[in-house]
Amino acid sequence: MTQSRGGRVRSRLVAIRQPPQICQACAHRHAANALTRGTRLRSWMEGWRITCPVCGAALEDFRLYTRLFQADPSDALLVQIESSAREGERIMDRASRRRRGGMAHAALMRSLLLPQAPKSGTRVTAAVTPRLLNLVVPESEGFFQRLPPENWPCSARMLPLSMRAPVLAGVAAVSSRPEYWVAKLVSAAAPSAQAGLMHCIRSAALAQRPEPPPKLADIRILCGNLGTLRSN
Repeated sequence: MTQSRGGRVRSRLVAIRQPPQICQACAHRHAANALTRGTRLRSWMEGWRITCPVCGAALEDFRLYTRLFQADPSDALLVQIESSAREGERIMDRASRRRRGGMAHAALMRSLLLPQAPKSGTRVTAAVTPRLLNLVVPESEGFFQRLPPENWPCSARMLPLSMRAPVLAGVAAVSSRPEYWVAKLVSAAAPSAQAGLMHCIRSAALAQRPEPPPKLADIRILCGNLGTLRSN
């Protein structure tokens, strides 16, 4: 799906003026054609993508503020988790096409950024409290500490591109072994977040199960409706 900035009606399809990310290769290709110049791709507005689904190139931050505080692409952690992050992106892609639109997986991405509950008898400041993600993706906390401080706190509805790869790698790991990770993550979360986290992980695991085939009665009803439309 593409959306063009040209025309008053088309512009109303887009709820934001600027996409959070962009594929430079696709943008240049569309700019070369007068009919597609100014087109926005839907993937430029999906807050869990790190690569372009059209050409496979890495997406780039579009807004000036996020471009100023990018992570180093050669960072050791990013290189190590590249394949896992791509798998997490594929999981989110499949989930977004399902009936609930990937709501459970989106909640899982946010939940992995919750701070770990401090152990009894220890005094930990909020600035150094590790996140739940560090249990799933070791060294991710060190990576976040290397990010420019302007990336925190992450109050935006969409994670910056610099933060998505470790989170997507965490989604891939939790999705591959949900029953193993639910116990470890819930026990490490604050008591107030435990119920929501458990529901989020189990909902994401259920969402990944193959959807049951349509019932014979539903198929007959659909065929009947199609026959009615053709006769009309």
